[in-house]
Amino acid sequence: MNSRQEEYKVWSLPSGLRYCLRRNSSNVAYCALTIATGTRFDVGFPAGTAHMTEHMLFRGTDRRSAGSIDNCLEKLGGDLNAYTAKEETVINATVLQSDIGRAIDLLLELAFRTSFDPDELEKEKTVVLEEIDSFADDPSESIFDRFEELLFKGHPLSSMILGNARSVRSMTPEALRTYRDMRFTPDRMYLTVEADISELYLRRKVERTFAKNYPGSPVEAASFLTAPSPSFALIQESMQSSADSLSLGTPFDLSVPGKHHQANCIIGCSAYSLYDERRYPLILLNNMLGGPESGSILNILLRERNALVYNVETSYTLYADTGVITIDFGCEKTNLDRCIRLVRKELETIRSKRFSDRAIKAAKRQMLGQMSIASDNGETQVLSMGKSLLSYGQILSDAKVEERINSITSEQVYRVACEVFAPERLATLIYN
Repeated sequence: MNSRQEEYKVWSLPSGLRYCLRRNSSNVAYCALTIATGTRFDVGFPAGTAHMTEHMLFRGTDRRSAGSIDNCLEKLGGDLNAYTAKEETVINATVLQSDIGRAIDLLLELAFRTSFDPDELEKEKTVVLEEIDSFADDPSESIFDRFEELLFKGHPLSSMILGNARSVRSMTPEALRTYRDMRFTPDRMYLTVEADISELYLRRKVERTFAKNYPGSPVEAASFLTAPSPSFALIQESMQSSADSLSLGTPFDLSVPGKHHQANCIIGCSAYSLYDERRYPLILLNNMLGGPESGSILNILLRERNALVYNVETSYTLYADTGVITIDFGCEKTNLDRCIRLVRKELETIRSKRFSDRAIKAAKRQMLGQMSIASDNGETQVLSMGKSLLSYGQILSDAKVEERINSITSEQVYRVACEVFAPERLATLIYN
């Protein structure tokens, strides 16, 4: 994987908004606005407020109607999207190079000038309520939110992203506007751009567009960031203090009966946080166990060798104060107990026997290849850049990440396997 550190330039406005440029040679440009607020910040507001706020960004501003927002980039062949997660809200766009200025303007307008029209809110409540019903009807999707709700019970990370029917119905324009004003502030925002444009063009565009869209803001000259900034300190204000990222999370064993044609199961536990160096060997182990390749350990075990499941995956989600690692699969109900026994036996194996140096070397090569291919996707890049700025105050260079991955040893993987997947830490949720 080649280093691209020299391709990243980051600036900061006096207001705190940070923005970044990565040059490309494509006719397509990408941009994303990452905001340091998400579901864990619903505390004090109805559950699902962050998600509803994201929906309302598209329902009109003081300059554009909902229809005008929808057509602004689509009529140019572009695409506009957004999503809400536990610790961030993201709005992103893909356009032709010639339209990147319009895309940047639109993202900042949506973030700062949403009107929260009462009639539009009532329409959007109906949409979200239907989304909640649809989500509940799909156990292969809803089981993930339920798992984290149980694992982090009593902690802000337990919040369901969509909220619930009662909380959604209780939302008002005034409450959403208050949430937006509190959380959608420039010092929580990170604008990332990949485009074939000059640094001067981007700086002038951001300065003028920000001044136009942020209430009462003068034109503000940006400064170049030569050192990492402690940007993620902002997100700490709503967190519970934890000396050890593994200390959060309560093990449980729950089976929920239902009228589904198959059983869905998650086995998992809390894991290392964004700031724990042990995350690197766990990322590698996660990829080896059930990553995207068909040759992953659990895919071979459950699907190829025993034909018990159609698909099995592992995922590792990192948060600021903890993380969560899960193994999930769907199978015929008659095969459920056998699948669980095989998974637990495999976890016992990796806790009792180290991987060979040769296996670790092959796993590192595979993961670096996956990362290199992913880095060629412009949308993936701007989203990754935004998350990195939000989390670390800088963009980690490909060379630094590659160096860190190459330094992982078999012993490190063994230690994190024993620590994270200790039997007493494992939680199991079954939709049967």
